[in-house]
Amino acid sequence: SSPDCTTQFCEKTLSDKYLLRYILNVEDATITMEAIYDGEAWIAIAFSEDENMSGSDAVIGSPELGDIPQKYRLLAKTPVIDSAVQVMSEEEQTLINATIEVMDGQTVMKFTKPLKEPGQIEIQMGLNQMLWAYGSSNTLSYHAQRSPFTLDLSSSDAEVDSAAPS
Repeated sequence: SSPDCTTQFCEKTLSDKYLLRYILNVEDATITMEAIYDGEAWIAIAFSEDENMSGSDAVIGSPELGDIPQKYRLLAKTPVIDSAVQVMSEEEQTLINATIEVMDGQTVMKFTKPLKEPGQIEIQMGLNQMLWAYGSSNTLSYHAQRSPFTLDLSSSDAEVDSAAPS
């Protein structure tokens, strides 16, 4: 049976160098995420509606940008970084306990985010279309690698119930 992601961290391998750990905090309607990249670079996890970069909401962290990841709007797929991303306003920087650090050659970004926020893509208790990316260095620039992925946050209780004999 699959682990209950409301009581322990679940893991999703994004690539051979990139791991996402997450736990749903049901009581306060947030999700805690840890993105672990095997290397030193800026890293990003984005919430999307259609697997396209444009129009997605991203959490981007880089040791060069300070030790607190920030939320960005992804505007366009372009190598010109100022046209590609826009940092969200101060009121929209609602991440809790957000950190980014390099430890033992790995870049580790942690944050807790409300599932639902005004004007931002809602994190669903079901299938979520998301994106991951990382750079070739700490300097925020065109991504070295990126890919869409799906994160299924359906409760494991529901899976257990549906599997029970009727």
